[in-house]
Amino acid sequence: MTARPDKVLEAEGLVKTYQARGKSAVRAVDGVGFTLRRGEVLGVIGESGCGKSTLGRMLVRLEEPDEGEIRYNGKTYREAYRRDPLAFRRLVQIVFQNPFDTFDPRYSIEQILTGVLKLHRIGRNHDERLALVAERLEQAGLAPADQYLTRYPHELSGGQLQRISILRAMLLNPQFLVADEPTSMLDASIQADIMNMLAEQCRERNTAMVFISHDIAAVRYIADKIAVMYLGRIVEYGEADEVLHHPRHPYTRALIAGSLKLGRQADAKPLKLEGEPLSAGAAAGCAFYPRCFRRRDDCRERRPEPVDLGGRRVSCFYPLEDEASDPPGTAPRAAATRESPSGTA
Repeated sequence: MTARPDKVLEAEGLVKTYQARGKSAVRAVDGVGFTLRRGEVLGVIGESGCGKSTLGRMLVRLEEPDEGEIRYNGKTYREAYRRDPLAFRRLVQIVFQNPFDTFDPRYSIEQILTGVLKLHRIGRNHDERLALVAERLEQAGLAPADQYLTRYPHELSGGQLQRISILRAMLLNPQFLVADEPTSMLDASIQADIMNMLAEQCRERNTAMVFISHDIAAVRYIADKIAVMYLGRIVEYGEADEVLHHPRHPYTRALIAGSLKLGRQADAKPLKLEGEPLSAGAAAGCAFYPRCFRRRDDCRERRPEPVDLGGRRVSCFYPLEDEASDPPGTAPRAAATRESPSGTA
């Protein structure tokens, strides 16, 4: 892969296979590739088990790909990590789904946050680090900071902990962040606040982000581009408004039609996906064939490769082209304007 220094992250041909004892191997991620520039947000959507979280963990090197390559600012992981492991961890960070599992319960919030700065040699002494932490807490709406610094993780709510989890990652001013379902375990009343905080933090620091979620409305609100995953593969990739406005892959259309916020009207029937997904890697042809409303006999025999359709990458032999190609009972496509994801549990 040719290095492109203007890109923060370049992923090409990523494959991750898991082998359980007595069972056939499962490809959780199967040939995924994309690029990400500074400040750009990529939303990754798909059903549970499609490989979204595995992809996110590989992008921050918590999982090693079996095949493929990832470059950060034109350098491979091994090049960047071998030169300076701490610098690499300042470059890439992750925010996990469950904030209660991301903190050591033995340490106070002050110890957790100042400890990160001390490890990375940010700040000349404890007082300077503490002042920086207090400032960031109050900027994030956790004021007065003194009321939070002395507390332990179990003494805070899920929303407060997730704010602190985001702050801990952003204290290092990373160039690349993965947010893995960061609002799915939170009450609907505070999901919008967390989304706004993530967007603001990335915008202020020009940080690129991969935002992983099953909530299409949330992804629509925050993402510049969208990648739709099905059984480990990206089946559609493009500008967010284009993907959500004019979905070309039948699976994308079905996901949108099933969203109360985006794809349905009160009097419209949802487009249901019949059956269960095949095991990842089990299909010789198109993996979506058994559930697709546009399937043809030849889809069962051939595996579609990504093709460029006017700046959109779509893996389908018979992509949707216009409203007339939509199945009956579905509503018009989503509106162009983005709106707050509040209440999109």
